[in-house]
Amino acid sequence: MMSDASTPARARFSIERTYAASIDEAWALWTTKVGIESWWGPEGFEVTVTSLDLRPGGELLYLMTATAAEQVAFMKGAGMPISTEARVTYTEVSPPGRLAYVTLADFVPGGETSV
Repeated sequence: MMSDASTPARARFSIERTYAASIDEAWALWTTKVGIESWWGPEGFEVTVTSLDLRPGGELLYLMTATAAEQVAFMKGAGMPISTEARVTYTEVSPPGRLAYVTLADFVPGGETSV
């Protein structure tokens, strides 16, 4: 998709899921240190929130660390660090129904780094 003759359009996507939880419970999982650390990240990794500033323009900083033997071996074999710091910048915070953010996805092999 092209936005004009010379500039490619930026890819956008959204993810929707349905959970058996109240909106307040879901909000807490996405917006608190304890909540984020309890579920964020893939299987075999641990997440440690190092900073959380929940406001438009605020940031979430977290450290994702491989903890399972298989993931640790993969990361080492790929020449990647066991732990990686990641940053989320909030663009909209409207409790309890809307939370929007941008993040850098620079870990996709062959992908271009973009926000």
